[in-house]
Amino acid sequence: MPPDSQLSPAAFDIVRQAAAEQASTKAELYRIKNLVCRDYGSNTFPDAHLTAAYEALVEQGELEPNPILATLFRKRGIRTLSGIAPISVLLPPAPCKSACVYCPSERANAQGKTLFQIDSEKKYGPQAVPKKYQRSGELVMPKSYLSSEPGAMRALLAGFDPFVQITRRLAAMKKTGHSAEKCELIVQGGTFSDLKKSERTRFITHCYRAFNEDTTGEWNTLEAAQQRNEQAKHRVIGLTLETRPGSITIDEIREFRRLGCTRVEIGVQTLDDSITRKTKRIQTRAEVVRGTKLLREAGFKICYHVMPGLPFSSPEKDIANYKEMMEHPDFRPDLVKIYPCAVVPFSELADWYKEGKYEPYSAETLEEVLLAMKKLTPPWVRISRLIRDIPGTAILGGSKVTNLRQLLQERMAKRGERCRCIRCREIKAATFPADQVRLQKREYETTSGTEQFLSYELADETLLSMLRLFLPNTDTEPVFRVLKNAAIVRELHTFGAAMPVGGKAKQEAQHTGFGGKLLAEAERIAKEQGYKKLAVIAGIGVKEYYRKRGFVDDGMYLVKML
Repeated sequence: MPPDSQLSPAAFDIVRQAAAEQASTKAELYRIKNLVCRDYGSNTFPDAHLTAAYEALVEQGELEPNPILATLFRKRGIRTLSGIAPISVLLPPAPCKSACVYCPSERANAQGKTLFQIDSEKKYGPQAVPKKYQRSGELVMPKSYLSSEPGAMRALLAGFDPFVQITRRLAAMKKTGHSAEKCELIVQGGTFSDLKKSERTRFITHCYRAFNEDTTGEWNTLEAAQQRNEQAKHRVIGLTLETRPGSITIDEIREFRRLGCTRVEIGVQTLDDSITRKTKRIQTRAEVVRGTKLLREAGFKICYHVMPGLPFSSPEKDIANYKEMMEHPDFRPDLVKIYPCAVVPFSELADWYKEGKYEPYSAETLEEVLLAMKKLTPPWVRISRLIRDIPGTAILGGSKVTNLRQLLQERMAKRGERCRCIRCREIKAATFPADQVRLQKREYETTSGTEQFLSYELADETLLSMLRLFLPNTDTEPVFRVLKNAAIVRELHTFGAAMPVGGKAKQEAQHTGFGGKLLAEAERIAKEQGYKKLAVIAGIGVKEYYRKRGFVDDGMYLVKML
C-alpha cells in the first residue's frame, strides 16, 4: 500500500465524496471516481490507493470508520465478507496411499519444469521455483493439485514453507485493504493424517508463528505459539484440516484438537462403494458414516468434498447421492465443496479419456446436476465451493467455466428459484434495518443426536449470525470425558465485512451483539434439555471471547456449567 505522501489529492477527494454520498456499491464508487478524476484531469486510481487514503482520513479523525466504505475500496472484497480472512497453505508433496484415477500427481518434465513454469514463462519469463522441484521426474505437487492453480503456485514459489506462505498472504491482504485480524487457517494438500506426528506439529507450529509475526523463533513450540496467538494481531479463530474418512479415529481426533483444529474436511466424493472401488479410492461408505459420527460427537464442523460426474456414475446417481448426504441422519454435513470431475494431466483418468473409456458431462448436463444440488441444500449447509480453481489450459475434459456459481444463480433467478445455502444468504457488506431482525430456529436429527441451527435473519432469510448447537444422545458415551453431560456449540459466526477484534460498527452485522445473544439462547436450550454444561470447540484465537462470557478452559474445550 503506498504511503500517504505518494497519494494524489484526487484519491482523498474520492474517499471524501464516497463517504458524503454514503456509497455502498461498486457502481456508485466508479461513478464518483470518474467524476473526481475528470475534474483533476487524471486517470483513475487503484483500489489500494483509495484504501490508503481512507485509512489516513480515519486516522486523522476526519472520517468515522465505515466498514462498508472500506469494503468498496478493497480488491476482491468478497474474500473477507464472511467476517473472517481465509488463509490457505499447502502441504509439501508426498506420496498418497490412495490411487484415485481422477487425482493428478504432477512431476517435473524432462526439462525440470512444472505446469506453472511452462504457462507463466511465456508471459513473465523464468520463475524462481526452488531447485528441489526443478529435477526431472520430481514430485512437485501434493496429490490432486496442479502447480498452475493460483494457491498451489504460491506454495511452490515459497518452497511449501508454511511460515513463508502465510507471511506473504498476510502482506498481500494488507496491501489490498483486507482486515486480517481474524483468520481461518486452511491446511490443504492431501491427507494430513498421513504425515508423522512430528511433521504435523512442526508444520502447524510454523503456521502459528507466521500469524504471530514471530521472526526470531521466540515462540517456537506448538504450545508457546498457540498461547501467543491468543493475543496476537492475526488470530487464528479456526483451523481446518483435510483427511480421508477411514483415517478418522478417536486418537486422530485428539491429535487434531491438540493442534487447534475446529473443522475437518473429508473427501467423500460419493457414497456409492462400487464407484469408489472402480475409481481406485481407498474408502467405504461405512467409514464415512463412522467418521462423520465421531467428528460430530467431538464438536467439529464437518465439510464433505463431493464429486459429481465420476466414472461409472450418472446425473441421476449424483443427485440421489447428494440428496442422501443432505437428508440421511448418518451424514448431514455442515459444509460441502462440490468439485465436478475434470480430466487433468498426470492422472490415470487422462489415459481413460484419451482411450475413449470416459466422457465428462456436457456443460448443460453438469449445470442441471449442480442446479439440482443447490435446490437440495438445506439452509444450515454452506456450499463453500462449486468448482476447483484449475486454469482452463490444464483441463483436458470437463467444465472450464470459472464463474459457474454466478451463472447458476442467474439461471435460478430466471426460473424463479433460489439457493438457500448459507453462502448465498450471507449479508456480506449490506446494511440492514435493526427492527426487521428475527431469531430463527431450525432443528434436524442425526444418528448422534439433535442439531439446532440458531440464527438471526431478515424476513427474506438474509443471514446475519448463526450458531450450531449439538444436543448429543444422552445414552451415548462421549468421545472425550469433558463432554459428558454437555451440549456442544460447534460453530458461532457473525457475517459481514471482516472487522478488527473489538471493532465497532453501525448497522453492520459484526460486533452488534448477535453472537452473544445466540450464545445465551444456546445456554437456555441446553439447560432446558437437561444438560449440565455447555462446551465450545474454539479456535486458539477466539478463546478470549468465550472466557469473557463465563467459559473456562477444560482440556481441549471451553466449558460453562449450567
